[in-house]
Amino acid sequence: MRPDFARAADLGVNSVAIADTLRVATAGDYDQGLAKLNLSQRQVPIVVKLPADARQDLQLLERLPVPGKHGAVMLATLPSCRSAAARPRSTATTACATSTSRSN
Repeated sequence: MRPDFARAADLGVNSVAIADTLRVATAGDYDQGLAKLNLSQRQVPIVVKLPADARQDLQLLERLPVPGKHGAVMLATLPSCRSAAARPRSTATTACATSTSRSN
């Protein structure tokens, strides 16, 4: 996913919020950010993330709420190029430009 950062800025969403939302949903939070279950002899980290099949579902990921300055925004409201990594560089750039120009 490659968000339109100008559109994100208009909605009060920064790149860190987008990255954190996707990271936590797909890989879980960093170890120091995890909640811990306190047992008598140790602490057990609690990892919360989407199930494996859901992590591959772009439509589901697009519905994730991303925190913004004016409230949460669905990731889908930030136009993106779905398979930019799979295309040759020149094609991916063209697809991104087309995608962002349609949203304006």
